[in-house]
Amino acid sequence: SAGEAVLAAFDGATTLLLVVIMMMVVIDWRLAMVALIPFPVATYVFRKLGNRIHGAFSNSLDRFSDLNDHTQESLHGLKPMRALGLQHILKNDFDKLSNEAKDANLKVSRTDALFDPVVMSALGCSTLLSLIMGSWLIANGELTMGKLTSFYLYLGFLIWPMFAFGWFLNLYHRGSAAHQR
Repeated sequence: SAGEAVLAAFDGATTLLLVVIMMMVVIDWRLAMVALIPFPVATYVFRKLGNRIHGAFSNSLDRFSDLNDHTQESLHGLKPMRALGLQHILKNDFDKLSNEAKDANLKVSRTDALFDPVVMSALGCSTLLSLIMGSWLIANGELTMGKLTSFYLYLGFLIWPMFAFGWFLNLYHRGSAAHQR
C-alpha cells in the first residue's frame, strides 16, 4: 500500500507538472496562474488534515493495543476470575476498551473523509476563478472560447494529482504514526 501511494504521488506530480505546463504554454499563462490560486490553500489544508490523521491514527493504534493487552491478560486470568465469579468485570472492561477503539477508528475515518471535499472545493474554486478570468480575457479579445474550453478540459485533469497527493499524505501520516509507535 505504501508503494502504491509513492507511485501515485509520483504519477500525480508528473501529471500535475505536465498539465500545468500545457495550460501555461498552449492556452494562457495568466489563466493558468489564476486557476492555480486555490492549490496552495488546499495544500495547507492537506497538511493540517495530515497532522490530524497522524494524531488520530496514533491514538487508534494505542486503543487497539490496550484492547489486545486486555484480551491477552483476560485469557491468562480467565480461570481464576470464573472461579471467583468476576468474569462480568472482564466483560465490562473489554466493552469499555472496544468502544474506545471503535471511537478512535471512527475519528480516523472522519478525518480521512475530509480529503475528498478539500479536493473538490479547490477544483470548484479553480473553475470559478478560471471562468471569471477567462470571461474577462474573451471580452478583451485575448482568448477564444475554444481555448477556454480546452483549458477546462486540462483543469479536469488536475483531479487525479490532487487525490493522489491526499492519498499519499494520508498513508504517509498513518505510516509515520505506526513507525513512531
